[in-house]
Amino acid sequence: MKEAAERPDQPAGEEKTAAGGGPLAWLLSAVPRLLGNRFTLLTIALIGAAALIYLAASADGFLKSQELAREKARLEADIELLKDENRLLRLKIESFNNNPAYVEDEGRKKLRLIRPEETIYRLSEEPDLGDLPPQKPPHQ
Repeated sequence: MKEAAERPDQPAGEEKTAAGGGPLAWLLSAVPRLLGNRFTLLTIALIGAAALIYLAASADGFLKSQELAREKARLEADIELLKDENRLLRLKIESFNNNPAYVEDEGRKKLRLIRPEETIYRLSEEPDLGDLPPQKPPHQ
């Protein structure tokens, strides 16, 4: 009860709970008294303005965080693709180091290497124009 004597706006027998309704009921009963004070009204207005400014600023922050989340997801997908590519490259390196048949096959495909006893035959459906005699241009 010492608290009731220190607060002039609260009657002597009343505690923080109004009619057993809990702290919320006490707060609701105190609102009319608080709004009567100009200083309190100004304080509430300033807090409201600060809250609006914060919400406006956080909207930009929210959009930026969404953009960053999308970029993070894209980068994580890129990382997974690069990890897969690295695994394949490591397998190729291992094949080059440990498999002579793989080295020979890659040399034949990419560098067109042949063995000394092999002969390459090129078959073409188009005639080789280098074998035809030159033709005279038509007279004009």
